[in-house]
Amino acid sequence: MRKGNLIKLAAPAILSAAMMVSGLPVMGAEFSDGATVEATVEEATVTTDDFSADEFGSEEETPFVDEQQAEADQFSATAEETQDGYKYVYASLTWDQYWASEGVYNATNTTSSDEKDTKGETDKGGFDAVTRATRNHGLHRGSFQSDTVIYDEDGGSYEVSYWSDRNTIVLTDGTSIGFNNGVITKPDGSTAEMKEYKVKGMKYIPVAVKAEDYDAFKAQYSVVEDGGLLIGGFGEGVLSGYSKTANVTAETNGLKEAVKNSDGTFSFTARKTGSGSGIADEAQKTVSNVETGLTAAEKAEAYGAFIRADIKGEGYGDLGANMYAVKWVYYGNGDTPLATYGTKFAADNWMHKSMGIQLGLTKSVRCQLPTDTDGTGKWEITVYAMGYQDFTFTVNATEENLVQPGENEITTYNLTELVKQAETLKEEDYTAESWVVFAGELQEAKDELASPNSQATVNEAYEHLNAAMKGLVLKQPSMTLGKKSITLDAGKTSTLSVKTENTTETPSFKSSNTKVATVNKTTGKITAKAEGTTTITVTCGSLTETCKVTVKPVVTVSSSKLTAYKGVSTTLKVTVKGSSKAPTFKSSNTKVLTVNKTTGKITPKAAGKTTITVTCGSAKTTCTVTVKNPTLTLTKSSASISVKKTTTIKAKATPSKTIKYKSSNTKVATVNSKGVVKGIRKGKATITVTCNGVSRKFTVTVK
Repeated sequence: MRKGNLIKLAAPAILSAAMMVSGLPVMGAEFSDGATVEATVEEATVTTDDFSADEFGSEEETPFVDEQQAEADQFSATAEETQDGYKYVYASLTWDQYWASEGVYNATNTTSSDEKDTKGETDKGGFDAVTRATRNHGLHRGSFQSDTVIYDEDGGSYEVSYWSDRNTIVLTDGTSIGFNNGVITKPDGSTAEMKEYKVKGMKYIPVAVKAEDYDAFKAQYSVVEDGGLLIGGFGEGVLSGYSKTANVTAETNGLKEAVKNSDGTFSFTARKTGSGSGIADEAQKTVSNVETGLTAAEKAEAYGAFIRADIKGEGYGDLGANMYAVKWVYYGNGDTPLATYGTKFAADNWMHKSMGIQLGLTKSVRCQLPTDTDGTGKWEITVYAMGYQDFTFTVNATEENLVQPGENEITTYNLTELVKQAETLKEEDYTAESWVVFAGELQEAKDELASPNSQATVNEAYEHLNAAMKGLVLKQPSMTLGKKSITLDAGKTSTLSVKTENTTETPSFKSSNTKVATVNKTTGKITAKAEGTTTITVTCGSLTETCKVTVKPVVTVSSSKLTAYKGVSTTLKVTVKGSSKAPTFKSSNTKVLTVNKTTGKITPKAAGKTTITVTCGSAKTTCTVTVKNPTLTLTKSSASISVKKTTTIKAKATPSKTIKYKSSNTKVATVNSKGVVKGIRKGKATITVTCNGVSRKFTVTVK
């Protein structure tokens, strides 16, 4: 680095140090474009003993100056010169890593505090992790843009990615756990009790890293690369969960550069303003349809803050789901910045499913007013949100907006009465979704009554419980049919199932065409009668549902396979249900077998196979016929008998039919219909045996 530039770069740091020693607020100083301060800052150790309610804004606490613009200009030049040598990703940063280069008060201070704020939470530390033990909606909100970890009583930890439904958390490793009022159900089915959860920082900050440093960077930080999945949140009211594709470029708004230090760690430059959204196929959004303004002091006190601004209106929902950081700049009664403050989600910033975004500042290690100021006057608030252009608005604070130190008597009568009223409500009367929200607010109200923190927190609990009670949705009578359409063969039956909820009425059933199908009025049993369609109407009180029933005719044959013999005719036996039409018959091979089209009489012609198709309206069936040649066999073909003696011809015919016998010479031998041959006188005679057109000869010799 050139010596002249080194002097330029050192000047702001020297001036800032001098002013801090003097006890004066640090003011903005103008230097040439592109100037960057290189300095090593030792982290200050600040405990809650260093300040009290009476010392708020004392001379011992001096805000840091905001030198963001100089940092941003320097980074912009570097990125432009070496743009192709950078890797652009999203990275998870802790609060102090993010704010370190943004010129905010006590940016690198991660001191924690055990002192509780007016909401009863330990949020008075610096940029340490935010710790919570609440078991309901806090975890849902923390999964939008925050890096959140749940800890159980057994020492287990769970990195939250997003919620797939109200009671299921998807973790960053892709596995899921159940979560119900603090009870964690692990993938193996075992359970554990939640101890607390910590909001460590922001999970999706656009970062540029030199290509040669990228492997070292991603070994230290959780990253999402170009084309990777950005996902978070849970849909409640106007807040919607999201799933998007990462596309960080040099123009992404809020981009920071990760600079590798000599010890292998990384530091981050100030964010730069850009025109890109950082999201694939999505242009950068601008905030619209919102209303901004400061709340009364008691509203701020209810959130543990000393000043609070709300963002409401139709457009706040998407902004809240994408909000990851908020910066406050204090001007007082002039136009020169007096101090700049960074914030933490859950400790300072919050969003409600229907009541807007709440932006607060907590009297803490990370926020002390400059000496001889009281917080009144001009404040400039900037919201940073993924995919959005920075949103800045100005407010002017009066004493009515600022929480004043002091103790006041706490009245809990109204909240107590409201809790009593809430406890008379019955879960079975309301929808599950609205009841879960109500039950959470009721428990928080009870917790507040058990240990009231301030009148403001009591009032806030009342407001939230009252809103949840008004938001309860009565269960409406409902009726669901097991099927909306049924197809039946004529003669068959089916029972239509019906499920009813929130009604004592009994469903009744009626068919629009009883010739097609009938239905039992009380049981819903449908009996198919004839070809056609009918509508079954189910009525239950004021509810009505319908089911379309289609009945098909059925034609069946006595057997799907049949053996026939050449020259032996038979008639195919057919049964028709659900149709008044007469069946028709057709053979696929008339050389093997013919069939009468209307009577079904089959005449076998030659050995082989054929298929007879029987049609009746829309019904159809088939019968496969195998044609064989008939056979006739004799156990023996001759015999000798004496005069007046007999012998019997044993014959077998296939198919079995009446066998006929005839003697060629009745003067020698006679034969009856049973094949019994009787000798009359000496000589020879031939008995002809005939069946199914087949003949055999039997010779008889009479001695």
